[in-house]
Amino acid sequence: MIAHLAIIPDGNRRWAKKLGKRPWYGHEMGIPRFRNTIDWCRELGIKELTFYTLSIQNFQRDKTELDFLFIYIRKEIEHWLAADISEKKGVRFTLIGKPEMLPKDLHETIKKLEKKTENNNGA
Repeated sequence: MIAHLAIIPDGNRRWAKKLGKRPWYGHEMGIPRFRNTIDWCRELGIKELTFYTLSIQNFQRDKTELDFLFIYIRKEIEHWLAADISEKKGVRFTLIGKPEMLPKDLHETIKKLEKKTENNNGA
């Protein structure tokens, strides 16, 4: 039984480029995969899942692409906050890394999600 799975989402930009789209299109299309992955891991009994989503190198990307990434992350966090999905699925969110690198409002939104889900245990 796998107890902890770590995933580094990669290839969204290349995929979008192959389709002749902007890089952020690939990021946007990756969001449903994020949600599906959480469901699949729960079905398989994996209790801990880590997504390594923004490396320090990613912060050197074009400002427009970063702005879109932050919009998508913000929307996804707001989805988990507003829909009470986190309670229904028992998912606990924890930010690790360097939150000071994120836009302040995004970091604050993430802290709200962490607080809301801090007692969830996967049940």
